[in-house]
Amino acid sequence: SLRRVGEKVNAPWLYQWLRDPRRYHPATRMPDLRLSRRESADLTAYLMSLRDPDGTMGPAPAEITPAERSKALDEILKIYFRRELTKDQADQRIGSLSPLEKKLIVGERLISNYGCAGCHEINGFETAQRVGVELSEIGHKNVRKLDFGALEIPHTVHDWLYQKMKDSRIFDLKREVAWQSKLRMPDFALTDDETQDIVTMLLGQQKESMRPRNAKLLSATEEAVEAGRHLVKRFNCRGCHILEGKGGDIQASLARELPKEGITPEEVGAYAPPNLYREGSKVQPDWLFRFLKAPNTIRPWLRVRMPTFHFSDREATILARYFALADEVSFPFSSVPEEPMRPAEMQAALTLFSRDYFNCTSCHQQGSKKPEGPPSGWAPDFALAGQRLRPDWITEWLLDPQALQPGTRMPGYFSTADSGPPDILEGNEAAQIEVLKKYLFTLGS
Repeated sequence: SLRRVGEKVNAPWLYQWLRDPRRYHPATRMPDLRLSRRESADLTAYLMSLRDPDGTMGPAPAEITPAERSKALDEILKIYFRRELTKDQADQRIGSLSPLEKKLIVGERLISNYGCAGCHEINGFETAQRVGVELSEIGHKNVRKLDFGALEIPHTVHDWLYQKMKDSRIFDLKREVAWQSKLRMPDFALTDDETQDIVTMLLGQQKESMRPRNAKLLSATEEAVEAGRHLVKRFNCRGCHILEGKGGDIQASLARELPKEGITPEEVGAYAPPNLYREGSKVQPDWLFRFLKAPNTIRPWLRVRMPTFHFSDREATILARYFALADEVSFPFSSVPEEPMRPAEMQAALTLFSRDYFNCTSCHQQGSKKPEGPPSGWAPDFALAGQRLRPDWITEWLLDPQALQPGTRMPGYFSTADSGPPDILEGNEAAQIEVLKKYLFTLGS
């Protein structure tokens, strides 16, 4: 959450983080947004303003005096040192430490005590043991080995797990336990449904594995699709895109902001990141691989931009394969039109492209040739079509653009059986679409 990020970080660090997150953490999932210096500065100024001036987010930590802090450090050190040393030796060791040394020792011991390295990467704790117990067979746990403490709940594994998930430290209730020996599992503020889901999963962690005949065995295609879905979730692709009917969360923000600039609610969809419905049947796998590795501008009118996630070759391949196999199209190879266009076909395509007919270049960029009007009205570059799009998809797109991308500004020139120009190729719509498709594959080559 960034609600109070202005209280957490300083502006120079935040500016550099926005410019290059991987400089600080090479394994971060935060993508490179390719921000300019001005954009980074504007974002930094806004994010630093996110504070809690009225205290509505809870009280600030109580201030303690240096003397109180020093006394607390000594008390914690005594607890730890007296496990290893006599009282006099512990007092002598504490007296020989500087204030900084005390903080470092206490910090290291507390990090170990609470198992912080179980989730966070911390220098010096790369090989630290986890403080949590093994859960791979928790569903098979003998209920007599579970400590129910003073709680009056049914003595079942299910009830113990449910209570543990809802209030992780409640089993210390009515017990005299030293602070360093108390239960340490954090409170995750789980809802009842979330708690039940986790308990159900844990009860399935049994000592005996499922018999092969009862297990769902994934095919090679299903395994590839699941691997892609894992990356989609890991990198939050659905935060911007609609994938398999889910996602597109960013559209809610666009729906609030764009109407302020005169864009109608019906047009908002055209300004959102594209719906990736049937993306695998739309684009060629090798182009998608290159795009995932180094995104570039395809729709210049969009206010949003595809970030650079610095995918490895393996990750980009998994995603390209996922899109293709989820749509049941070929991977990794696909064929494109290679035979040269006959003069009559070329003339027909040029005529359909012309101002007197579909006037395609009034919206679409074609290499260095820009459309008329501002970039907000431009459409994807035709010069990319031959290396980007699959031929069969182009046919479907020309027949019914709205079916593939609801809200698109692309007109439906072939929406009815007789909507094609009657004076081109004898009004044969299938032939008209075919020459347009062939012509697109000659552009940019």
